[in-house]
Amino acid sequence: MKKITLLLFGLLMFQNLSAQQDPEALLESVYNKIRSFENIKLDFDYGLYNEVADIRQDTKGSITLKDSLYFFDYMGIKQLFDGTKVITIVDENEEVTIVDKTDDQDSISPSNLFDFYRDGYTYEMDIEQNTPEGIVQYIKLTPIDSDSDMEQLLLGILKEQLQIYKLIQKGNNGTVTTISVKSFITNTELDPNSFVFDRDHYQQLGYYIIED
Repeated sequence: MKKITLLLFGLLMFQNLSAQQDPEALLESVYNKIRSFENIKLDFDYGLYNEVADIRQDTKGSITLKDSLYFFDYMGIKQLFDGTKVITIVDENEEVTIVDKTDDQDSISPSNLFDFYRDGYTYEMDIEQNTPEGIVQYIKLTPIDSDSDMEQLLLGILKEQLQIYKLIQKGNNGTVTTISVKSFITNTELDPNSFVFDRDHYQQLGYYIIED
């Protein structure tokens, strides 16, 4: 009996270790946990760097998600997806653009933030990093399309929490874009109009509305 117990324990440990070493299994575990939440609100730091072009840009942003719906606030631009249309509001230009949702497999948007890896990439385990929040496992994703503007992506995942920690995108032109999650809040009470575009409000403000 003791031998059987030890054998089962060893098998379970081996399976657990194998899952941890399998980047696809880890990504799917994160995705399944994310899908279990009713909604998500996260704040992030955004950095864009290109040493050759002497470009350095740092800012902050926030995203609220519920199923495929989202509200995105970043660099003075607000964008929401109401299930059918993507609405982009630029206060500085007093302009609103409304378009039908389109699928771009080579881009990462709020609506596919947690499952973009499923199409168009190969992936492998990269480095582990100790942080105050816990151990972060990085997964390297390489676009299958040789004409992609991206050279590779590094996705950092907090292993214990199964939560995205950081996304680093390296472009073929030398640009490095980093998104670092600063707060991650789930299952909060949202305003019923969180993903609703108030057309009358912006028309009264005199915004120019462009619609396909």
